[in-house]
Amino acid sequence: MTGIEIQQRLEQTLFALARSLGVGVDFMEPIVLMGKLKVHRTPEKDDAYYWRQTPLMKVRRVREEEGIRWIFLSPEGEEMANYLQEFNKH
Repeated sequence: MTGIEIQQRLEQTLFALARSLGVGVDFMEPIVLMGKLKVHRTPEKDDAYYWRQTPLMKVRRVREEEGIRWIFLSPEGEEMANYLQEFNKH
């Protein structure tokens, strides 16, 4: 997958998780949406995403020989999805 495709999956997943909390993300202005969606770097170097104060998910990136592995984790640490961003072979 490309980095853009993974970024799109990340956004889709975050919006779906926010919807599951009852948040009307489809009706919000992007500036309002981005103001309430927060990301913090954990000590393990994961990105932890929050809606206001509610944890939504973590994203871990692991460098591999073929590319970067993106692992989407629940707040409890369970794997939700796993994508490989392949290195360009130029």
